[in-house]
Amino acid sequence: MKKFNKEEEEKILKAIRDLEKNTSGEFVPYIANKSDDYDEGTWFLATILALIIFAFTAVASYLWLIPARITFFELGLYSLILMAFSILLAKFSIPVRLLFVPLDKKYERVVSAGETAFLEEEIFKTDNRTGILLYISVAEKQVLIMGDSGINSQVKFEDWKEIVEIVVEGIKRKDLANSMVKAIQKSETLLKEHRFPASESPDNEISDRIRYRS
Repeated sequence: MKKFNKEEEEKILKAIRDLEKNTSGEFVPYIANKSDDYDEGTWFLATILALIIFAFTAVASYLWLIPARITFFELGLYSLILMAFSILLAKFSIPVRLLFVPLDKKYERVVSAGETAFLEEEIFKTDNRTGILLYISVAEKQVLIMGDSGINSQVKFEDWKEIVEIVVEGIKRKDLANSMVKAIQKSETLLKEHRFPASESPDNEISDRIRYRS
């Protein structure tokens, strides 16, 4: 996936450093190109195409719409070629596969991938359990903010809604970098409102960098 340029990345990292300087939060941005391969989308498309082709062939044969010069073997061959092309298109195109995956399934995969990222990046390894993961799944245009137990004891799920919407809109406008900066600044304000003062420890408990996953 395309990464931010140096200027964009520095803006994001500065916003993170400001948040961590002014509050006890440790903020981790994680950007995934997709949260799953969604292979069921390919097979769903193949099944739909097979049914359509079978129905079309049956009706056309019944109504004598198939020219005599075209044999059923040739018709079957053309149908298989069409199916193969469509399946290949779905196989190598996430947007095409996603068209055939229900919204709730996509959300489940994003949540599962976000939880995995939370554990792999060890967001829980802070003294006061104040780690925050901003998980962005670009293909699905879905965003999660997951706080550790110290954060969740005061900041509720609904409190993050506006911040999530900022990033989602940024994905849609293809302006992810600036929307992330705004979201991080909003997160800092939220932490201040819920009284997460700056930590007395000078240690940076989780490294300030953007995590990418293809």
